[in-house]
Amino acid sequence: MDTDGNGSFDSLALMDVLHTQVLNKCDALDGVRDGLVSDPLACTFAPAADLAGLMCPPDSASDQCFTQAQLQTISDFYNGPRDDAGRQVYPGKMLGSEPHWAGYYIPWQGNNMAPGKLTGVAGDHMNYLFYEVDPGIAVPDLSDIDYEPDTDAMIPEFHWFHWDINDFHSGAGDLMKSITDANDPDLHRFVRRGGKLILYHGLMDTLIVATDTIDYYQQIVDTTFAGSLAEAQAHARLYLAPGMGHCAGGPGPNNWDKLAPLVDWVENSRTPDSITATHETDGLVDNERPLCTYPQQPRYVGPAGGADEPANWVASNFECRLP
Repeated sequence: MDTDGNGSFDSLALMDVLHTQVLNKCDALDGVRDGLVSDPLACTFAPAADLAGLMCPPDSASDQCFTQAQLQTISDFYNGPRDDAGRQVYPGKMLGSEPHWAGYYIPWQGNNMAPGKLTGVAGDHMNYLFYEVDPGIAVPDLSDIDYEPDTDAMIPEFHWFHWDINDFHSGAGDLMKSITDANDPDLHRFVRRGGKLILYHGLMDTLIVATDTIDYYQQIVDTTFAGSLAEAQAHARLYLAPGMGHCAGGPGPNNWDKLAPLVDWVENSRTPDSITATHETDGLVDNERPLCTYPQQPRYVGPAGGADEPANWVASNFECRLP
């Protein structure tokens, strides 16, 4: 939000307002109010309805109310990008992940108008890792959307802003996708050799959205195990970490030994029905939770009336249950 009218966005207060509204709607779905959305897929937050009371009057704006343009942007984040035919290109952001949007996607003074997704992925992925023939080198200033690339130079330039989203389904990137994609759900050979697979994903990850991993796991169930979830779980399991960012970090339990459960499963035949994860502040554990075998979710079953007490946020006070 540009609060002083100088043309530069200087406030992220509306991100906090949005996140608070999402938590008000969905934080307590697991029986605990701890600032986390444990099951974003069960959250029914709808921006148009749930932010209706926080809309700015016409022709006005502030960092405590939403304009129609901002509401549309929020909806676009949740819905994910689509091409002109309405075909999904990538899943939308998970509900509860809002605090991580700014670092990757929102230009503002705090990141010098150059969020991480712009300076990283947009800088070289769209030209070097998508098209079979590179259209050119990245432009000098990735944040300058008015810059016209010199496409006729000896070394042509390419601006990420000119990438055509319709090319995702047009076949223009099929060769590179055949090289870089790792999305084959047929694990028959792996299973025949006795392989065990553990997948995990942070639900607050906005760089790679957990929905994609959930979809891939379901494809494994359907392709390799003929739709039998029970049979799939004997060989491959998925664990979702509420409040965890990209591989680590975030306000939720995000720390556990990633190798030990797999070793125990393979070498000792101890199936990991759940994995205990912790969150630390200043070196002290202040939240502990079981990560349940998907599609189960942790539910608070601890002392009555104590669900919102941090002292009761220990793994033994939660039980894995189907939604």
